Amino acid sequence: LGVLEAQRHLRFFAVPNGGQRHVLAGANLKKQGMRRGVPDLGVLVRGRTVFWELKSAKGTVRPEQAEWAEWLRANRYEYALIRSLDDAQAHIQLCMKAAA
Repeated sequence: LGVLEAQRHLRFFAVPNGGQRHVLAGANLKKQGMRRGVPDLGVLVRGRTVFWELKSAKGTVRPEQAEWAEWLRANRYEYALIRSLDDAQAHIQLCMKAAA
């Protein structure tokens, strides 16, 4: 991601929803607004905010993740399922062209 972020007009931020946690830590994070299925990354590119779900080539989207994707699209947010560095680069190029 650092290589991609070196481009002008581009920033990423992570949404740390994954991982195993102690029950109390999980409850505290839920109180702070953590939600299951939120996409892994936010991508800020030339005035646009795009949400990326990162999966391996064979990774499956969980139902909560599909619900978020549907909600984001229905509410006119951009969402992309990214399975490779090539996917990421291609999506960034689309965003850059659309914002030009």
